Amino acid sequence: MKRSIVFLIALCLFQWTQVAATENKIPSKIKEVTVFQRGAQVSRSGQTNIAKGQSTLIFTGISPQIDPNSIQFSSVGDFTILSINHKLDHLTPPEKDEALEALRAQRETFGDQLAEEKAILSVYQEEESLIIANKSLTSQQNGVDIENLKATAEFYRSRIKEIRLEKLSINKSIKTLQGEIKKIDQQLQTLKAKYEPKATSEVWVTVSADKVSKATFTLTYLINNAGWTPLYDIRVKDINSPAQLQYKAKVYQNSGEDWDQVKLSLSTGNPRQSGTRPVLTPWWLYTTPPVAYRNKSRRLEQNRADYAIIQEEVAEEDEYSLKKEVQATYANATAVENTTSIEFQIRLPYDVPSNGQPYTVGIDEHELPATYEYYVAPKLDKNAYLTAKVTNWEDFQLLSGTANLFFEGTFLGQSHLDVNSTQDTLSISLGQDKGIVVERTRDEQFKDRQFIGSKQTQKTGWKIEIRNKKRQAINLVVVDQVPLSTTDQVEVKLDKAKGAKFDEKSGELKWELDLAPNSKKEIGFHYSVKYPKKMILALE
Repeated sequence: MKRSIVFLIALCLFQWTQVAATENKIPSKIKEVTVFQRGAQVSRSGQTNIAKGQSTLIFTGISPQIDPNSIQFSSVGDFTILSINHKLDHLTPPEKDEALEALRAQRETFGDQLAEEKAILSVYQEEESLIIANKSLTSQQNGVDIENLKATAEFYRSRIKEIRLEKLSINKSIKTLQGEIKKIDQQLQTLKAKYEPKATSEVWVTVSADKVSKATFTLTYLINNAGWTPLYDIRVKDINSPAQLQYKAKVYQNSGEDWDQVKLSLSTGNPRQSGTRPVLTPWWLYTTPPVAYRNKSRRLEQNRADYAIIQEEVAEEDEYSLKKEVQATYANATAVENTTSIEFQIRLPYDVPSNGQPYTVGIDEHELPATYEYYVAPKLDKNAYLTAKVTNWEDFQLLSGTANLFFEGTFLGQSHLDVNSTQDTLSISLGQDKGIVVERTRDEQFKDRQFIGSKQTQKTGWKIEIRNKKRQAINLVVVDQVPLSTTDQVEVKLDKAKGAKFDEKSGELKWELDLAPNSKKEIGFHYSVKYPKKMILALE
């Protein structure tokens, strides 16, 4: 009986040893990353030896944000892949960082100093209270003795002065220490995101081989907390030169894995987008819809509205998550047009740490043949805006995004480059130009109100003066407007608008002017509104 028990234990130990021996932790390194506008595909590579028989390859230290459904394992070797499984590792201790530990020690030292300063301050406050209380008690118990009074006053004045000066010094030290502790806490918060305890992923690949063989493998998977947004620098030397466009991307990731010297690709695709085509269902009309149908319809409309709000909030979060831009070396890219997306393959390797900060990646540079014109709507804004009109812009694979504007070597601010247009010409706003001065004033010669019968007629006129202070001729578009009537009781008539194109449907007036260098020009328009005397209209 004892021999049987010993044999059984030995057999179990042997089997456990055999199982343990077939589980091998395989080192791997991130070699390639394809970043989508939301999410990223990570590719790890490596080599290992496959033992004869069945064994399990364990890949550790993988992002906890991995999508298990996206895992792909490919390899070159004489063996068979039996299964691929994903697990979370909660037991591996977090990596320690010397900088993080040093900050914690410094924070503790400052905390001790702060507590000590507060304790000393408390002692001085108690002493001051005691002296003041004793002063009142002495005055009440003793009579007024001149000599004692002088000595007491001198003591109080001297000691209270010392105490309050010490309190000022201590409060200053406390304020300084609190400021240092706040800075350390902010830095700790940044580092904790990387080193705080959290689960990591493991991918277990079970294989079977008839003999010992060498394998070269690639492990690919999707992660969530990563993405990129387009960013442009648009530089215009002058209105006689083409525009220079620098196409960049702000890449961020907070997956728990640092991307060190990886081959980076930026894709316009969206792997999270549903691939199911929409299918129309019969649309039944009801003269009096049932309550249940009305409620369902209302819920559907509410869901659509909620979804639109959520999409706006997500877009705002994405914009805000890229607060602090970290500059990186620019590298040109090769644009590859796929069936449903465009992929920019960056030529130089990049580092993108897992800290949520955006890193600037250069994609390409383009020279945009452009024609320029200035635009001003003086009723709303007296500043003239320079606009570049670009043709054949579809060849540059642009996306809508923020653009930094530079004109004549000066940074003008930011604008939004909108490429979601079906027009052949892309208009790019290049910001304000202070070299053009515009004034819009009321024409006092055409300001009148007449009363005829039950109606009144109000006449209004405006003068617009434009001065070109630049050394070159410019093309300028000026727009203004007259009101539109919404009832037969109100009649609007344009009396004068020399040189303007008038759109009766929108009420817009548009002048297209050519201004010589250092010249000025005056335009204007008059209109009248006829309406009932008792009616109140909001006119300029």
